[in-house]
Amino acid sequence: MASRAGPRAAGSDGSDFVHREVIELRHRISSVLKPRVRVLSFIHSLLLLAAGARVFARPASLPSVTPADLAWLASGLAPMAALLALPRNRTWPLRCAIACHLACGLAPIVWTVWRHAADLHDFVSTRRDEYRLPLGDLPYTPVLYLFLSVCLQVHGFSLYYCWRLLRAWSPRAATSSAAANSAGKKRS
Repeated sequence: MASRAGPRAAGSDGSDFVHREVIELRHRISSVLKPRVRVLSFIHSLLLLAAGARVFARPASLPSVTPADLAWLASGLAPMAALLALPRNRTWPLRCAIACHLACGLAPIVWTVWRHAADLHDFVSTRRDEYRLPLGDLPYTPVLYLFLSVCLQVHGFSLYYCWRLLRAWSPRAATSSAAANSAGKKRS
């Protein structure tokens, strides 16, 4: 046990605590970001249910399903991979989650935004939309862009938090100055 007034451990000058601060920071980052990834995974699951209902129910009042819609449904693998990585701080499933967020999450969103840009422009200029949602008789294009903006935020925050967790869990390489200092201590 440490004591302010008591004797110091043999071989210690009291400055051997620096390595513990680095480890503590990594644990603190991990403990803060793990619940956030879980919440984002839950939100992503809710978004998948909404997108799945649109894709598989196919109301006649909505446009046909595109390959980007199906590709975005494949992004449901990303939160599953992230949730698999959390209990034991495994980096490989987290890397898979990051790749899936980029390939199946963000890429279809960007493509869909580009594809429906003319529809949004027409809606803004005329306030009329060709397609209507069955619930509430809302115009399809603004609701689609609202949905895409929420999806973009979920994927963006998920990528950021997964990347931060990956950096916190990955072993750190020794810097050249730290390696030189440890080599100098071994010689003496």
